[in-house]
Amino acid sequence: MGYAMRDDELVTLATYRTVPEAAITLNVLEANGIKAFLANATTATMAPHLSMPFEVRLQIAARDIGKAQELLSTLKAETNAQ
Repeated sequence: MGYAMRDDELVTLATYRTVPEAAITLNVLEANGIKAFLANATTATMAPHLSMPFEVRLQIAARDIGKAQELLSTLKAETNAQ
């Protein structure tokens, strides 16, 4: 019997080394109606010397994964075209 993922379950869309880098993507997603959350952001901000082995994870609801991947793919293509 397999595990069925719920629509509102958080999934990791991407990982980043720094909070500011992750926040840029978070803001793009939220500006396009996708709620997002940064996991490990507090540790990375308050104690950066402790967070070195950890990455900031950008998480979204499972139901938004397709829309978010398409949005980020489009954004990356536009950025590379410039």
